[in-house]
Amino acid sequence: MKDKQNPEDLTCFSLKTAVVIIFWMIMFGVVFNWLDPDGSGLLKSLDLTNRDITMIAIDGCVFVIFWGLMEHFVFAPYLRLTAARDAATSGAEDQADDLLAEAEKLLAEYSNQVNAVRVEAVRRKLSLLEQAKKEADKIIQEAGRQAQQELVEARAKLAEKIESLRKEALSSADEMVETAVSKIKRPPQIQTGVTK
Repeated sequence: MKDKQNPEDLTCFSLKTAVVIIFWMIMFGVVFNWLDPDGSGLLKSLDLTNRDITMIAIDGCVFVIFWGLMEHFVFAPYLRLTAARDAATSGAEDQADDLLAEAEKLLAEYSNQVNAVRVEAVRRKLSLLEQAKKEADKIIQEAGRQAQQELVEARAKLAEKIESLRKEALSSADEMVETAVSKIKRPPQIQTGVTK
């Protein structure tokens, strides 16, 4: 940013400079009049008279008065107006810079919040996936256990059925054997051609 100067400081500096210049002009005239009262030496070499030196001093005073009036009516209002315009312009620029910095800060803050929400959403998603996986594993284990139990029950029923069929087959075989043995033990009847 530019360094700001107070308009009164600028005009005061200019007025002080003018006063110093006039003071030295007057001193110059007084010294010349004192050193060369008849105007034969240095004044003559500069082609000046005592009246010229006096006029220079008067002109200097008129210049200081004119400068003071110009300062009061022209320079100071102009410098105040320029300073106000610069303040408004740089104030607007400063305000825009502040708003831009605040917007960047808010953008970074919102970005951090969005990232935090995304991270939390991913965590929840992973948690739900883990929970669903555990539940699926439980269901699979339960289904496996039930299938194993049903398999054991089916094997037991099958074993009972096999045992029942084996016993039935053995009893049928025993009956067949007994029938066969009884047929073998009985003498065969021979039929003769005689009919009674």
